[in-house]
Amino acid sequence: MFEYCPAIAEQVKIALGDESLSISLQDRLQWFSCYFTTKKHLSIFRAAGVVMLILAFTVPVSLLLGFMGALGKASRWPIISQICSIYVIMVRGIPDIIFFLFVPLTIEIGIEFFLHKAIYCRDVVEPFFNGINLQPCPDAAIIPTQFNRIVLAIVAYGIVFGSFAANIIDGALKAVPFGQRETGAAFGLTRFQVFRDIHMPQMWRFALPGFSNLWLILIKATPLLFLLGIQDIIYYADLLGKVATRRYSTYPHGDWKLWYFLALGVFYLLLTMGSQLVFSRLERRFNQGMSINNASSGRV
Repeated sequence: MFEYCPAIAEQVKIALGDESLSISLQDRLQWFSCYFTTKKHLSIFRAAGVVMLILAFTVPVSLLLGFMGALGKASRWPIISQICSIYVIMVRGIPDIIFFLFVPLTIEIGIEFFLHKAIYCRDVVEPFFNGINLQPCPDAAIIPTQFNRIVLAIVAYGIVFGSFAANIIDGALKAVPFGQRETGAAFGLTRFQVFRDIHMPQMWRFALPGFSNLWLILIKATPLLFLLGIQDIIYYADLLGKVATRRYSTYPHGDWKLWYFLALGVFYLLLTMGSQLVFSRLERRFNQGMSINNASSGRV
């Protein structure tokens, strides 16, 4: 906050209450410089950082679960194959909004139950489940914090988008020509070496278009963070855009929700456009030296 902020804020408030007074362009610019550096406005920038943090950690979790699901579906063990197939089908078939409400709640109850029964409260006589109510002992009860909510959000997003990633990876692995894998085996490579040196490197060029779409869908799913109690940029845009009166606010203004949500739209648009450019460069890099460059350039 700048030194001139208290004076300029009071000056503008007086001018807003007296129509005979005008506000110069310099005063308006100074007012906006103070308005956008208030504690509440700095919170929206921190919320944007939280969104980016969740996206950054969701990607490796989704890829890990995706690889486990794809390789599990192709497993020779029927039990593993069935479990992974059920995971992919079930998670993809459940609406995201239901899953984001169910998974964090289930994880939280499971952790509290484990702490209650196995660690802190083994001597407690009262049951953990009392009808529809939960009664963990005070030591086992989880206190909701921003960190806990972020971890639960990463897990929930990872499970949901991991199922979609599993389907993409499964298709990409099957798209690698079988003859190349046979050639590797003919040279004496083990199955793991064939997978690591031949299968995996070529899989990425087939998976990248699907991953690109999945990443954009993940970005557009971040407004669902409010379901987990996380104060994200949507929350702050709605809060800051509301009418602020001269009586209760240092920086009074009208209903600015439209402008705040337009700014959010620009933010998401720039994020998706930048992501698309990154994925386009990655696709060109992975396709270097491949016949796919000439055979399927994407032009009609």
